[in-house]
Amino acid sequence: MRQRELRVDAGDGTSFGATVFDPEADMGRRVILCGPAMGVRATYYRPLAEAWRNLGYPAVTFDLRGIGSSSVRAGRRVDFGYRDIVEIDLPAIVETVRREFPGRPIVFQGHSLSGQLACLHASRWPQSFEHLLLVATCSVYYKPWGARLWLFLHLARFLSRVLGHFPGDRLGFAGREARTLVLDWSRQGFDGAYVLSGTDFDYESCLADLVTPVYALHFSDDHLAPPAAVRHLLDKMPGETTSRHCIDPSEIGVDRLGHFEWVRSSEALVQQLAERLR
Repeated sequence: MRQRELRVDAGDGTSFGATVFDPEADMGRRVILCGPAMGVRATYYRPLAEAWRNLGYPAVTFDLRGIGSSSVRAGRRVDFGYRDIVEIDLPAIVETVRREFPGRPIVFQGHSLSGQLACLHASRWPQSFEHLLLVATCSVYYKPWGARLWLFLHLARFLSRVLGHFPGDRLGFAGREARTLVLDWSRQGFDGAYVLSGTDFDYESCLADLVTPVYALHFSDDHLAPPAAVRHLLDKMPGETTSRHCIDPSEIGVDRLGHFEWVRSSEALVQQLAERLR
């Protein structure tokens, strides 16, 4: 089994790393692009990429802007938001994957934040992905969650504005995140709609016309992506090809899945996702 390291030039002076997991016997199938959650390094998803590779699918992991192998770190003088990832970084990683695997369809498997951003990207550029597989991905609109999230959204906005970044690495939620990214995140939490700083494009309306098939997998013991919040996101994409499935850990013989722990059970989950693709 092979593993290759790539450097992705985002085109705006920034870059980030990507790792290609090549199967021993490439069946000429789709390429699986594995997107991370907010603040989580790409290296965390190695078990997921290896599970896809074991089924004969090439898999690619990458870091979000500001995290892990990214050439930048969020700070008072280094700021970015959803728009930078949706309109700059995702096109760059898609172009890189197409160059490495010409003519192969790309399936985006997004975890949490990257799943949301991939939906926004696909609503504007439907040719990027053949399929969207969302795992533990949901809207952060506060109403399905209640007052605790509403208060945390206010705290996140306050800290981001005062410090010039969000110190998630110190608070135990996400990583060191950019001010505008957290403002975009919290705005969606308060209003329920996706309004991206720095662009006039109406992503919220565009989601309703998304043509890329969406399959959302979420877990009964995931308190960071409860069913109501998953439904709130999927309701924005009401097409006939949008569906979801909630899994209880007992269904696949494990004690816990959770928002992050599911990666340790990648083999069983990838089997289900691969059946969905077939």
